Amino acid sequence: MIITIDGPSASGKSSVAQKLAQQLNFIHINSGFLYRAAAVIFLKQAPNYFQNNSKNNNPANQPEFLQLLSQLKYIYNPATNRAQVYHLDQDLTPELKIAQVSQMASVLSANSEIREIINKLQRDLVIAQPESNYIADGRDCGSVVFPQANLKIFLTASIQVRAERFCRDLLRQQQAKQKAQQAPLQSDSSQLDKSQLAPIDCLAELTERDQRDLTRTVAPLIVPAGAVIIDSSALTLEQVVQKIKQLIA
Repeated sequence: MIITIDGPSASGKSSVAQKLAQQLNFIHINSGFLYRAAAVIFLKQAPNYFQNNSKNNNPANQPEFLQLLSQLKYIYNPATNRAQVYHLDQDLTPELKIAQVSQMASVLSANSEIREIINKLQRDLVIAQPESNYIADGRDCGSVVFPQANLKIFLTASIQVRAERFCRDLLRQQQAKQKAQQAPLQSDSSQLDKSQLAPIDCLAELTERDQRDLTRTVAPLIVPAGAVIIDSSALTLEQVVQKIKQLIA
């Protein structure tokens, strides 16, 4: 069985998919992780991409970068019951939640050749273990990657709610980064870097992502045919999970 959960940024797709996978013992396919992995590789080649405002000189179109990307591996880890991303035997998973990586992933996702590589990685995972059950989340899992899915969900929420979630997620990432670096955590979150946390900035970032996802020529964000639309604006994570479980039953 394959369940797909599509939707815009910060709608809760990955959290819902991960929770469902845990409760149902399904394998979670997180397409966002793959695009973030592409972003990690990209930023190692062009670390000053954003600072230099070099958006019109995109090395993602260069054969060298696509060759590096083709060496990505998406491997199911039975210990965690999820797939993990590797490049040249290096686990990229710890680097995927950095804010700049997330921003770059949104840019790279508009590239058709990158999408082909990442779509193949997801399909190959299923082909390798056809007897397993899967929950795949992303922007086009139900419309492009797995159009044959048994159940398709389109998870959305208001832009205001998504912006609040986005800010909270960035704050958690900063706190985790401080802890990992063994820096003293501030009791007052105002001491953290606010450049990525201002609500108006989060709203602007999500609006830009939505526009890019909705208008790109390759696999734009749409409600997949036959999908059930769930608005999570006023719902908890567990409530959304229960709604989907009822649809499965």
